[in-house]
This record gives sequence, structure tokens and C-alpha cells, in this order.
Amino acid sequence: MAIVAADVQVPTGEIDGALFYPSTAAPDISTRLSAYIAQGYSKATLAGIEDTDAQDNIARIYTYYRAWSDVVNRLTMTPASSQLEGEGSVTMLQTQIEQWILARDRYADDLAVLLPDDNKSKAQPQRTRSVPTRFCF
Repeated sequence: MAIVAADVQVPTGEIDGALFYPSTAAPDISTRLSAYIAQGYSKATLAGIEDTDAQDNIARIYTYYRAWSDVVNRLTMTPASSQLEGEGSVTMLQTQIEQWILARDRYADDLAVLLPDDNKSKAQPQRTRSVPTRFCF
């Protein structure tokens, strides 16, 4: 049974569209997640995995990996603190970002276990780390 975007979104899955993609319309979130699912199936096929349950699992985990990566990228590109006159202020601590990175890496590790060793270089997503930066204006 092939998974669809609804399978990875709350309440069935782990992705809460409002939390992961706060300024994106629901249909656009589903389109993005559907593309990630398709990429996950493609990677499973490339790795020579024929079992449909295993393909579904890889597609699901790959989609979670990409969604968590999206959040990590957004948080690391957002200023650590900002203040708007009359609007208040917000601060994102590096430790908060690191929790998202750990969750993302957990999915990458799961993929490393599920994909055969000889195909990992072709099928496993690239893992990146962000370097904290401070911008002063």
C-alpha cells in the first residue's frame, strides 16, 4: 500500500503543517510532502528494495527526514532574536535548533539501517550540519 501525504501528517503521522510550514497553505504542504514521498520511493527502488512494506517505510522515513530538514534550515536562517516595534520580540536558542537537528538525524540513521550498504551512497540523503552565525546590524 503506497503512502500519501495524509499518512505522514497529524493525526496519523508526525508532521504538523502549521508547525513545520507556518506560512504555507495546506494544499502546498501536501504537494511538498507528496514530492518527498515520491523521492523516498525512488530511493528505495534505486536501492533494489522490492518489498512494498519496506518501500513504504523508507518513503515515510525519508519524508520525515526532509520535513525535519526543512525546519532546521528555516530555523538556522532565522535571526536568533528579533524585535519589532509594537510587536514584541522572539528568541530561538541554539539548543532548540539542535533538538530539531537530532530528530532529523534520527531519521537519516534509520534510512542508513534500511538501505543496503552497496547502495547507500546513491540512496541515502546527504547529512549536513549548520554552523551558528550571528548577524549584527
